[in-house]
Amino acid sequence: MTLYRRLFIGMLLLFILLLAGIFSNQLSTTQSFLMEQQSVEMRNAMNAVGLALSPYLEETDPVVIESVLNAIFDGSFYQSVTLEVFEPKQVLERTYPVAPSHVPNWFQQWFTIPSTTESNTITSGWLQLAKITVTSHSSIAYGKLWQSAQQLLWTVGLCFLIGMVALKFLLDRIVKQPLGIMQAKAKAIASNNFGEALAEPSTRELKDLVVAFNHMSHQLKRHFSQQAAEADILRKRAYQDPESGLGNRRLSLLQLEEWLAEEAASEQAGVMIIAIPALSQLRQANQYAEAKQLAKAVGDRLTLLVTPSLHIGRLSHSEFILINHDSLANDIPLGQLAHTLRADMINLAQATFSHQEALQADNEVIIGVISKQGTDIDGHTSLTHFLAQCDNIQTVARQHVDKIAVVDRPPAKQATPFWGKQQWLELVRFAVAEEQINFSYQKAINGAGKELHRELFTSVQYQNRTYNAGQFFPPLAALNSTSEIDRYIIEKAIEALRNRHHFVALNLASTTVIDGGFTHWLDNLLAAQPTLSQQLLFELPETVFIHHPEQTRLLCDIITQHQYSFGVDNCGAHFNSSYLQNFRPRYIKLDFTYTRQLDEEVKTDALQAITRAAANLGITSIATRVETKQQVETLAKFGVEGFQGYVVAQYTKGDDDE
Repeated sequence: MTLYRRLFIGMLLLFILLLAGIFSNQLSTTQSFLMEQQSVEMRNAMNAVGLALSPYLEETDPVVIESVLNAIFDGSFYQSVTLEVFEPKQVLERTYPVAPSHVPNWFQQWFTIPSTTESNTITSGWLQLAKITVTSHSSIAYGKLWQSAQQLLWTVGLCFLIGMVALKFLLDRIVKQPLGIMQAKAKAIASNNFGEALAEPSTRELKDLVVAFNHMSHQLKRHFSQQAAEADILRKRAYQDPESGLGNRRLSLLQLEEWLAEEAASEQAGVMIIAIPALSQLRQANQYAEAKQLAKAVGDRLTLLVTPSLHIGRLSHSEFILINHDSLANDIPLGQLAHTLRADMINLAQATFSHQEALQADNEVIIGVISKQGTDIDGHTSLTHFLAQCDNIQTVARQHVDKIAVVDRPPAKQATPFWGKQQWLELVRFAVAEEQINFSYQKAINGAGKELHRELFTSVQYQNRTYNAGQFFPPLAALNSTSEIDRYIIEKAIEALRNRHHFVALNLASTTVIDGGFTHWLDNLLAAQPTLSQQLLFELPETVFIHHPEQTRLLCDIITQHQYSFGVDNCGAHFNSSYLQNFRPRYIKLDFTYTRQLDEEVKTDALQAITRAAANLGITSIATRVETKQQVETLAKFGVEGFQGYVVAQYTKGDDDE
């Protein structure tokens, strides 16, 4: 029972007891008054009859005596009248019938008004003439008492209703409202949702509590904000170049290893090395401020190219790297992009130098491009071997007139067909129409091997070849057509979940998240499927939280409004975790960069900072591509709570992975 209800009921009971006491006391007083009034009336009647009968008793006139008795005692208030005449001996007795009473018997038993019998001797001087005995009738008194009780009950009931309403109003204003606000605030603080400070109430005791609440909320909010900021600082220290704002060499090499291991999804997949000797010249001339300014300008220019499939980083003081996993915007070939970037880099370098020290434009920016199709690059190519190839292509570029060299494989040697975006769209639409979309699941588990959820993966089967989502989703995203396939996947997942009881996570493309038509469609769909709210999860890429917060907020609000949950994919890729406080996802999937090769303290600090920030907000951190139990143990030390990858099979042998 709530404190408010206890106070209300307790004060109501006290009020009822008070009114009951007043009612009982008033009724008892009325009863005593009626009994006393009955006795007084009896005595007055006895005196009156004595005076009236004395002359007639002396004359011994029985007819007149009887007439006087009938006139004085009409039976309204009297039950019986007996007149005993002494001379001559005679007894006159009158009995009056009891009129029917409307007073309930239980009331007469609770509040008794007994009949009164009075006797009096009628005299004339010293001569005793007769004796009269009168017994009163109490029905009139009962009627008066019953009427008084009814009126009093109505008055007490009205007072009770008015008092109850007034009591509720006062308790609502003085107790319930401020306590309700404080209770909601306490729950919000418990879930690390701090919000605005509470307004101070007028009640002194509650005011002290509100001041304490606001202070505690402010302190916790500042603490968590500091932790999030520290996490961002540690991540930037581990993986970001401080001058250009791009990924540093450590991050770039990790991305390069991943790029080497994956299969090319587009003929534009490749690596570009940009060398800007002007940066080295500035450092050699001790012009560090100018060097930093130029590095920042180069970083800002290259950042404009960033897409989910393109990584840009700084390999050394004078070298930058672009790693493209898929198609570039507008299908621009890497070689053509190299010419555009070279011209931009020359302009930036010249703007940094003074007029006397102006650079020769043809000699100061060297770009080497290696396509994924280039030479002998495959999943077995080592990082050291590939970096040697990058040095060689830079040497070749220096010898070219335009300072650009591109290594590419002839189309005849392509092992995998590379299609245009429109061809991919037609393929996916055909697969949807022909029901040739295949689904598979990969479990995410906790450290004890318990299943957290299952992530749904899609692939397309066409002409005896299988194409995974990583191949066809990027070209669909370039055409803003991902919502078509995402709607189909969601509908199929809902059909499958009707007969199962698993948590299933569905990945949404970034272009799907910012599609207003998809948001409206999903709102209607989730409203019609309330029973699946505890089974279906939506996984959104981190990039939409950073670059499209308003559209993402709209979608997330719809998801949570229908009691569904969502997670974040590739968390940590953007060196910004402040969105976690605002969006509160159910879980985050850490970018692979943070969980591989934890061989340096700066890397483990960055990982632990982001998992600690998530844990403080009640968010589960999940690592992907975990292969061994030893990795699970290592990652668990740094706050990782969920694991996904080949290691799942070691914990769930014999389970049906569907």
